Amino acid sequence: MTARNQVRLFGIDLDVLDLRGAVERIMDFAGKRPARIVVTPNLDHLLKLQSDAAFHAAYLETDLVLADGMPLVWLSRLEATPLPERVAGSELIVPVCREAAARGRSVFFLGTTDAVLAEAEARLRQEIPEIKVAGRHAPGFGFREDDAAQKQAAEIVAASGADILFLALGAPTQEVFAVRYRDTIGCGVVLCIGAGLDFLAGRTSAAPVWMRRSGGEWIWRVLQEPARLAPRYGRILWRLPGLLGAHFSERRARRTGDPG
Repeated sequence: MTARNQVRLFGIDLDVLDLRGAVERIMDFAGKRPARIVVTPNLDHLLKLQSDAAFHAAYLETDLVLADGMPLVWLSRLEATPLPERVAGSELIVPVCREAAARGRSVFFLGTTDAVLAEAEARLRQEIPEIKVAGRHAPGFGFREDDAAQKQAAEIVAASGADILFLALGAPTQEVFAVRYRDTIGCGVVLCIGAGLDFLAGRTSAAPVWMRRSGGEWIWRVLQEPARLAPRYGRILWRLPGLLGAHFSERRARRTGDPG
């Protein structure tokens, strides 16, 4: 197994990789079984991890942890092994699909809605005509609490023979599902990409590149969906000082060797 170069932030070990390195690692996973799981935490995820035991347990079982958030990149610069760049789940889709097509690997899309899945696949086929799509499935409302629907979805993916699964169910549903069914789905790698397919389909407008690189993407997203996202980012800003305090306390303890 490839040695993992990681940096610890907010109690989570993140892999120190740029986009190109992440794609290469994912393609290496695609040829292996059982499934490896890729997650892309942001500050919202880190807050949920503090209170959702199932989510936290799932994160501990993942195989590649990439930073989807400039605050994580900035904070890592205080460490010996800083993160080279932000690697968002939405930014992995096209390069992974392009590399998969070049290597004869097939992909499957699970999550969001039938319409979004169809639009996302159409856009990918325009950009990557040789892409091999093994299938797509939109499980519908209430998926997180529906064990039968989850089992059915896992079996649909397995029957497709896909090598790579893009999981667009939102956190923490997608991470918990991926870990629970990693031995059932039959693919080599699962990418938990949240709203990535909505961006690809054009249902959600992506922030300009300069905003993503400067850490201002959250402002753009709040302006796009104020009713849904303003409360979320309000909670993040409210709880961020406590999260930072806990991080620096843990950091000091690690450096001094004092577990307390």
